Amino acid sequence: MSTVLEAAPAAAPNAAPTPPPARPPQQAGPATPAAPAAPAAAPTPPPAQQASPATPAAPSTAAAPPRPQLARLVSAARDAIKRLDFTAAEREVAEAEKIDAKAESVVDVRAELKAAEEKAKAAPGLPPLPPARRN
Repeated sequence: MSTVLEAAPAAAPNAAPTPPPARPPQQAGPATPAAPAAPAAAPTPPPAQQASPATPAAPSTAAAPPRPQLARLVSAARDAIKRLDFTAAEREVAEAEKIDAKAESVVDVRAELKAAEEKAKAAPGLPPLPPARRN
């Protein structure tokens, strides 16, 4: 019959006793801060979360599509300002502000609308055109 001691490798007669295994860092005690778990044991975030720091402008995939819509609203507001249709321009700017009120283009078009409205109020009204001649 064999015993466990016979199966173990023989130690050298002059060898120093083997020290006990080192305690993992997370068990070191209250004096040392807890270290993170081994990389293999740490949960890995899904790939979508890893990509989010690289794209801070789009916090989620649902927020990415409004940018073309924002540009369309700003363009429509500028066209309405050129036609002196301030009601339509206000509506377009308000919709753009719902998407991103701090976007540079939205702030600019809001200022353009305000300036155009003030200019229209300050300018004296043009006299009506004479009736067209019919011969």
